[in-house]
Amino acid sequence: METASGKSLLIAPASEYYLNNKDFTARRFFLFTISGNNISEGRIVEFIGKSFNVEENIDALLINYDQDVITDFNGGIFQYDVNYNNITNKTYNNGTLSKQNASIINGNKNFHCCPVKFPMFLQNMLGFT
Repeated sequence: METASGKSLLIAPASEYYLNNKDFTARRFFLFTISGNNISEGRIVEFIGKSFNVEENIDALLINYDQDVITDFNGGIFQYDVNYNNITNKTYNNGTLSKQNASIINGNKNFHCCPVKFPMFLQNMLGFT
């Protein structure tokens, strides 16, 4: 796939996880940037939609994941390196990059590391605290 910024990507879907709040939808992918015949970069990218169906719009989200405008998108895009260290996160309101920060926090106090399904809550996304 080629992105709006001209990057060639190899994309692999990751295991799905579920959010307790039905107003939010989410998908996670491994994105690998291709340079010539080599992989030059890899990252984990999570799309969280607020009253926006991520699954129905996944092609547009993947093509535009590094853009400041994503038509009609309300939610956040979280990017991590392959060791799950935060690289960046962005929040969008009506398709436009917002200055608000978003964070994902785990509601399970016994959480230790990366199960496939776990409850997640969003904080400070689009003004929710």
